[in-house]
Amino acid sequence: MDFIGDLNNILWGPWTFFLLLFAGIVFTIWTRFTQKLSMTHGIAVVRGVYDDPSDPGAINHFQALSAALSATVGLGNIGGVALAIGAGGPGALFWMWVVGFFGMALKTIEITLAMIYRNVDDPENPHGGAMWVVEKVIGGKGGIWKPIARMIGTFFCITLIISTFTGGNMFQSWNVASLTRFYFNVPNIVTGIILAALVGLVIVGGIKRIGSVAGRLVPFMVAIYLISGFAVLAVNMVDIPAMLLLVIERAFTASDAGGAFIGGTVGWAFSQGMRRALFSNEAGQGSAPIAHAAAKTSEPAREGIIGGLGPFIDTLCICTLTALVILLTGTWNREAIHDDQNNLVPFAAEIEFEQIHRVQVEVDGWDAALEAVLDASFRPIELKRGDQTLAELPAEAQSGFNASVAALREDPGVSYRVVTSGGVDALPASRWDENGWGNQDQFFLIAEVLGSQNKSTGTSLVQVIGRVKAVQVDGSDAPPRLELEWDELSLDSSAWEGPITSLSLKDKGVFHDFAGAQLTGHAFDREFLGLGKWLVTFAAWLFALSTMISWSYYGEQGMVYLTGEKGVLPYKLVFLGLVIYAAEFIETTADMETFMDLGTGAMLWSNLPIVIGLGFLAVRSLNEYGRNLKAGKFRRRDDPSNPDVAEGRDLER
Repeated sequence: MDFIGDLNNILWGPWTFFLLLFAGIVFTIWTRFTQKLSMTHGIAVVRGVYDDPSDPGAINHFQALSAALSATVGLGNIGGVALAIGAGGPGALFWMWVVGFFGMALKTIEITLAMIYRNVDDPENPHGGAMWVVEKVIGGKGGIWKPIARMIGTFFCITLIISTFTGGNMFQSWNVASLTRFYFNVPNIVTGIILAALVGLVIVGGIKRIGSVAGRLVPFMVAIYLISGFAVLAVNMVDIPAMLLLVIERAFTASDAGGAFIGGTVGWAFSQGMRRALFSNEAGQGSAPIAHAAAKTSEPAREGIIGGLGPFIDTLCICTLTALVILLTGTWNREAIHDDQNNLVPFAAEIEFEQIHRVQVEVDGWDAALEAVLDASFRPIELKRGDQTLAELPAEAQSGFNASVAALREDPGVSYRVVTSGGVDALPASRWDENGWGNQDQFFLIAEVLGSQNKSTGTSLVQVIGRVKAVQVDGSDAPPRLELEWDELSLDSSAWEGPITSLSLKDKGVFHDFAGAQLTGHAFDREFLGLGKWLVTFAAWLFALSTMISWSYYGEQGMVYLTGEKGVLPYKLVFLGLVIYAAEFIETTADMETFMDLGTGAMLWSNLPIVIGLGFLAVRSLNEYGRNLKAGKFRRRDDPSNPDVAEGRDLER
């Protein structure tokens, strides 16, 4: 996880956001604001008036857009937005709007480009994406360019599969499992198995079944979510103008800490908004062109134009709705639990922090690793290697340990763990249940890092995470007791300004740690008790299923490029296995964010150079299409019925 975190710091440096904004702005101006064409002509295309059964492809324009939206409209809209607002504050929403608007142009370009060079050797089962673009454009030059193109295409497909496994699969499963356990106490492993079974039933049928399922599922799930969100907004209608002003203000000024929100700089809000919006709408990531490539059309630009609707629907509509629900209900800066009946509050007064350092050494030829926890003076206070002391270990292990400790002194990564003066952390289960706490629920306290400030957030505050753990006393018939289990808090000294001297609690406030979609569910519940429990859980299941189904197809196309059809079945089995793994074994929000950022960031850096370098070909196609459209060269059909379009029956005429 540390290695992935370091890699993410490179993938998500400030250069990433500036490159994306640059590409979006350039293509917006170059195409004379193609966003307008998507919002007018694109809607007519989606309605089926330009569908032609004789065109190459497998599904109609509406089904292609639905398949792409079923991948983008997912837990990113429920859980990802919650992460952005919870961490970045109101200003993050403004930067999500920026990504959504310019993302419309960027996605139009990448889809048009993929459509021009898609593989239609089998007209009923076309293949498209950045890998086929470089294969035909660069590899088509022959000579040394052919292996270079194959290498670029292979790299893109590897990042595609990483993103499929992480953001397109594990993030969805993890959110649904945690949400279902939180509200209905369903074990995570059960949720994972059910999700894997449902996804497996659909993905064995290929893109036609995926398109058919998406055509039915996406409009329904979006409609119920929008209706519920607008109900919350209606109750808070008088506060909407002031909140929108706050969103714009906090996009350009630092956000102060308050309640559960620990504060952040403009740059932090910018980073959170951009990152989560990109994860949600996938603009510049290169995934959506794979779904759109299956559309029946002989006009590449036409599919690109309707693809531009994706970021509008996903980010400017659904993500905005989720963010406003969280902001207007005060969920983002919610108050602490100061209820006298809640035993967490008096317990918080007992908390003390102990500074520690953790060292793990594994020496070649030695059969096991030595893990040690050191105090502030770098003396071992815990050794994990059976019952042996350091002096009893082999000489090479002692040498490796001492070398690691010496290196740690030069560049100490500071960690803290919670200790208590009273030493009692077990409480009767009944007292917890009355306050809505259950086994494995997470909570946090806010601590202040004295003498230092985080370089990213601009604040000295951090969350100290704990969780509730049910413990059954052996041989007792009494109900299990619920104890507190604390996470170790690691602070990377390179990420902080000035030396980290000590840590202290800001106050006794205790906050329920709502992870991802749980925060959105809590926001709905604050306005309409029970709405979050039933609506958000139901929507999360539908959103997650649709996203995993479509992303499984994306990864499958990457495997087809890498290995041919022989690699598809093993890939699908691994995909379904990871559904279960993420539900059961990923415990923290930080770990899940690390995985999802790896997938999105790696794919962005493999796709953006292709889109920026070859985008002029798509611009040329869009300009030609626009001229032909104005000249009336495209034949329109009588408006087909909506059910026919959704089912793909309009292509049978």
